[in-house]
Amino acid sequence: MRADTNAEITLGQLMESGAKDIPVWSLDDRLKLVPRTLTHAFPSGTKPVFELTLTSGRRITATGNHKFLTYDGWMPLSELTPGSRLGAVRHVPPPLEVAPRDEDEIVLLAHMLGDGSFVKRQPIRYVSIDEANLASVGNAAAGRFGITPKRDEYAAARVTTLRLPAPYHLTHGKRNPIAAWLDEDGLFGLRSHEKFVPDWVFGLPKAQVGLFIKHIWATDGSIGYDEKNNLGRVYYASTSRRLVDDLARLLLRYNVFTRDQASPQGRLPRRLSPLRVRRREPAPLLRRDRRPRGARCEGGQPCRQVARRPRQHQPRHRAQGGLGARP
Repeated sequence: MRADTNAEITLGQLMESGAKDIPVWSLDDRLKLVPRTLTHAFPSGTKPVFELTLTSGRRITATGNHKFLTYDGWMPLSELTPGSRLGAVRHVPPPLEVAPRDEDEIVLLAHMLGDGSFVKRQPIRYVSIDEANLASVGNAAAGRFGITPKRDEYAAARVTTLRLPAPYHLTHGKRNPIAAWLDEDGLFGLRSHEKFVPDWVFGLPKAQVGLFIKHIWATDGSIGYDEKNNLGRVYYASTSRRLVDDLARLLLRYNVFTRDQASPQGRLPRRLSPLRVRRREPAPLLRRDRRPRGARCEGGQPCRQVARRPRQHQPRHRAQGGLGARP
């Protein structure tokens, strides 16, 4: 992970680009993340590659000689066994180069990633049943791009669609400003299972990271309370594995560790991967300034119940199948 922007980058990408002296996060003697300089990446031959799966749902692709931190020190992947306990990052510091963005842009991106559609040769639109979410998208599109949304009601489906047309006549060489904006990050034309969080979001100030999480959670997220089991349930569901992984990494700015669970859905061509927050005190997500908007947490009633009656005991998690570790 780059220390200047907090964006993920692979050694292969660094080698292909020829980049040198890259600031990256590294562990010091106290196991704290500190910035260090990676001088350059170089090839080391052709080797077999393995996929390591942790019980938290995280997956890591590495060669057999890649070392991981265990209770017994650093060990290569080839020496790990199912049930080995590995160290995992629980908090990511702010990047060295914090870069704030326009808040309308942050809000619009969060909602478009959650419930927006921006495939090629189709109108750019946003679909929701939540009036607060519809208002957020309309205000952000107007404030950032001068767009006046066109509202379509679909009574049979019980949803409302906001079409987001360009504020000017489209001619040759002129595009919808939202399409051009999404294209800058390689998002335009992607379908739901292909969506991801752009790199610039990871470089935002912490308050703006919270704003992004707040609004994307209002789309496909859930905050509720299970009275029968006296348990708060906080999760985000998506068909995009990459989007779920990106959101999990963003939550580390708030010291929130997550568990990725694949839920088989017979009607979906891809797995549904909800994020389940494993934390006894829900405060980092449920503070008023970061509480999701809309009917999913209207008035904060489920949030207040979770905060008032936290679960007293945490279940133990064991490795299940393949290489694994308790996070």
